[in-house]
Amino acid sequence: MQLRLIDVAIGLVATFFLVALISSALVEAGSMIFKKRSKDLEAVIAKMLEDPNAKISLQGTSVFRAINAATRRKRGPGDDQRFPSYLSPRAFVDAVFEARAIGDDVEGLAAKLPPSPFKQRVEAMLAEGEDDLTKIKAGLESWFDDTMDRLSGSYKRWSQWLLLLVGLALAAILNVSAIRILDTLWNDSTLRTAVASQSVDLTDTQCPTDKDTCTQAEKIQTAINSLDGLKLPIGWGDTRWDPNPLGTIVGWIVVGAATMLGAPFWYDALKRLAGLRAGRGVPPRAADDPTSATASASASNTTATISVAAPEAAPARTEPPTNGH
Repeated sequence: MQLRLIDVAIGLVATFFLVALISSALVEAGSMIFKKRSKDLEAVIAKMLEDPNAKISLQGTSVFRAINAATRRKRGPGDDQRFPSYLSPRAFVDAVFEARAIGDDVEGLAAKLPPSPFKQRVEAMLAEGEDDLTKIKAGLESWFDDTMDRLSGSYKRWSQWLLLLVGLALAAILNVSAIRILDTLWNDSTLRTAVASQSVDLTDTQCPTDKDTCTQAEKIQTAINSLDGLKLPIGWGDTRWDPNPLGTIVGWIVVGAATMLGAPFWYDALKRLAGLRAGRGVPPRAADDPTSATASASASNTTATISVAAPEAAPARTEPPTNGH
């Protein structure tokens, strides 16, 4: 029964992992196409500097020219001047100081800055008596880090909701119902064993077997092929529609909700279940292993307790009994 439960769980988790992998690749591809990360970063920096033209002013600095040279390729006439999708705290502060022509003198530093949250942060540190430019820059870098943490959290929430929508769409388009898969795996021992055995290898197949890295399109194709290779009741065959439509729809919703957790979560879960199945159950505790130090220490404590509690043995008799006794 325990192995049966593990095999069913492996089949379900493998399904969630593959659908989440396809969804994640689609979301990431969409994010790249629509430049979601770079646009969000540009919008936040514009707000921090209270300057709608922050992109133009910062792009002219040596910091951004170096970033563009290192990360962007020339496309036709002129240079590719898109805003980067990532910016280090030091690069941000140095670029702002260069764009505002701020030297190494703390005196008059705030006066050189237009009204903005950036200026307010500088004024707050000056009001606290800070007169070291290096420490002021460090404070601004820390402020930028905190802001980027909030931006990362916002992007994560956005991607999770998008994963839910994409997961639901995939579940409906491919007819991936968690309830039907669960019912089939529970009742079909041959399929259950085959799926569990094949699913163990899925943790190493995010890309084609002949490649270490791959594009999002290749990841999607590999995941679809793996999902099809499991031979689960997925798709729109003659017998794939549940007589109870509500059950199928609920199964789609379960798959979509599972997709929100992301492919890495289900990847780790699949690896753990694969290890659990290989051990045919839960690994024994250290105390259950007679060769472990824990068991030896426990045995020593038990022996000591028995020695203290046992009554002292009577001395052996040295003389033979008399009178026939």
